[in-house]
Amino acid sequence: MMVGGVFGCFITRQGLEELRRYEYRGGGSTPIDRLMNPWWDYVAGKLPLWLSPNLLTVFGFGCTLLCMLLVMSWMPHLREAAPRWVYFAMCLLLFVYQTLDAVDGKQARRTNSSTPLGQLFDHGCDSFSTVFAVFINAATARMGVCMFSYVLLAILQMQMFIYS
Repeated sequence: MMVGGVFGCFITRQGLEELRRYEYRGGGSTPIDRLMNPWWDYVAGKLPLWLSPNLLTVFGFGCTLLCMLLVMSWMPHLREAAPRWVYFAMCLLLFVYQTLDAVDGKQARRTNSSTPLGQLFDHGCDSFSTVFAVFINAATARMGVCMFSYVLLAILQMQMFIYS
């Protein structure tokens, strides 16, 4: 029997049971993961248990959003040179983003608050952050708005789609 909704039948009862039993299994680690994991473990161990993993995701996304705002403010055509502090700020913000992105899952497992919805939220924010990262990198390399920038965007988005 199918479960109905506004848009008709879309999932079977067996499918609902499978969703209830769903458990995330992370992918393999990369050399960068192995290098950074001691740092991520350290940071995760220092976080208070009351801190929501989704809040870490929001803060991380905010870091990439701030980077994008810096790009749009100082390098709107992706060709301009920005003041040095802009590059340092973007570097720091991206480091904080990648740390929070790695630590939010550790915090969810540590506090036993991992949910499929939280995972979807994390991957959704990461997808937007990937788009921002393309423009941030294109601006930093002063590539300008060109076909290569869009090809880079397509390649990175495909990687995000396959990985997630």
